[in-house]
Amino acid sequence: MFSSSIRAYAEEAVQKIVKIFAIEENNTIVERASTDPLFKAGVNGPTHLSDSEIGEKTGYKVTFPQTLNSGYSLKEKCLGLYLEKDISLNLYDELHHSMVKAIFDDNEFKN
Repeated sequence: MFSSSIRAYAEEAVQKIVKIFAIEENNTIVERASTDPLFKAGVNGPTHLSDSEIGEKTGYKVTFPQTLNSGYSLKEKCLGLYLEKDISLNLYDELHHSMVKAIFDDNEFKN
């Protein structure tokens, strides 16, 4: 668990990023602005919801097997939220908290 002062310091440091180095498809490294759309944002977190509760939340029938190949057992289920559109680091910083909250809070998810 991180202290709130360390978390605030880290968030402040990330907000000061103005340039990012990215690898292009041809494997060249280029300098890009933090306002350029570069990321597909995604967050996830563990859940203790039942399969039917997850199904209600997602709108799909969900069934997690209790065991997989040769006796591997299910230890944890996670819910995730991902955006298909590339977004900038700046926009990700703005959306991240709401995205995490939306995983666990249906009201936030609807907003």
